[in-house]
Amino acid sequence: MKEKMIYDFSTYGLYYENKIYSDNNPTFSLLLGTLELEYDFKNMELIGVSGYLPILEENKEKIVLENIVQENIVLQLPRNTEINVGDVWSLFDISPQMKKYFAPLNISYDGKKGIIQLGVNDKGNKRLLKVTNNIFCKLDNKGVIKCLFIHPDSFINEPKG
Repeated sequence: MKEKMIYDFSTYGLYYENKIYSDNNPTFSLLLGTLELEYDFKNMELIGVSGYLPILEENKEKIVLENIVQENIVLQLPRNTEINVGDVWSLFDISPQMKKYFAPLNISYDGKKGIIQLGVNDKGNKRLLKVTNNIFCKLDNKGVIKCLFIHPDSFINEPKG
């Protein structure tokens, strides 16, 4: 079965269904609050996002995904930082410059399109990087992630009304 990203409104959980973990594909994680950004250990590329992500209300502003370019997001580790397979670190310990975009964590949700936005989406940078089928990013001029767009395959237990 194909891997699917699911958002569950009843638990505010973002997770993968049918995800297969393997010793051949070791990973490590960086935490953005209660969200886990999963990276491939061998090539340091962002490969997944999951965790607790409370969407409390739908935003009135539409989220637009355009000017999309397929590109991998490769983590640049600070000097003298050693990460091991299975490690979990705070994102801000590894990339403190991301604090200005993600602290506090701004969450926007476009219910019509099924897109969740985290971070700062200024209108200056039009280029949007497609990391996976469900994850898109905008970078600042130094290559630091400043905005994450998450587009789950499905939403379940949506509130009525």
